Amino acid sequence: MDVVGGAEPRAMIAALLFLTALLGLVLSNTASAGPVAPIAVSAAEALAISPYPLAIGVLFGASAAFSPPISTPVVTLVVTPGGYRFADFLKLFRRDPGAGGADPGLRRSVAGVEH
Repeated sequence: MDVVGGAEPRAMIAALLFLTALLGLVLSNTASAGPVAPIAVSAAEALAISPYPLAIGVLFGASAAFSPPISTPVVTLVVTPGGYRFADFLKLFRRDPGAGGADPGLRRSVAGVEH
């Protein structure tokens, strides 16, 4: 509570979302939601609001951290057989230098496979 102080509930939702997403970068999404969920319930009680909005913030935070291969067990299973490197999962958007024109073109690159 001291991090967001007397701020409104939206600030608490955002703080819990970002905390869960940051934990999800080094833990699995389930493991990152586990310790943050009780914090969300306690914060809701302290703010005298329903715990559901804060729990939804934790849910979205746990779902948002998908960049590294360790965040989702299914992705972890395909890293070695697919020949992927850790850096391949960090390439979400990158510029296409061959696009030219006014629109430099952003090509989406998910797990190193360009669309």
